[in-house]
Amino acid sequence: MHVSPTGEAPVKRWWLLSILAMIATISLLHYVTNVTQQAEHILYAKFYYIPVTIAALIYGMRGGFLTAILVSVIYGPSLFLQRHESNALLLDSMLDLLLLLGVGMIVGVTVDRERQEHYKAQQ
Repeated sequence: MHVSPTGEAPVKRWWLLSILAMIATISLLHYVTNVTQQAEHILYAKFYYIPVTIAALIYGMRGGFLTAILVSVIYGPSLFLQRHESNALLLDSMLDLLLLLGVGMIVGVTVDRERQEHYKAQQ
């Protein structure tokens, strides 16, 4: 990791720990909430957009994409533990996983491009 004179590395480490803590908290909520409480599970799935977006903003495309992959690996199994009253709820949850990957990549690519343009402007 690049260390700048302004102390960028400790800040990025703090963000990494914060992102992991958010994912752990949301995942814990998923796994301890009764499977019959579908509204809560739907809400928790939406909370995953927060750490994925933050990771993409801080770490770029690679960070956003890897965070979305991590969320998918952690959250994915819970989809099959829940009872879905309709296939629409299962489809919605699976779509969330795809959208998380998209958000991580799109936000990350945008941030990476902006950083490259900023770097070129400074040259």
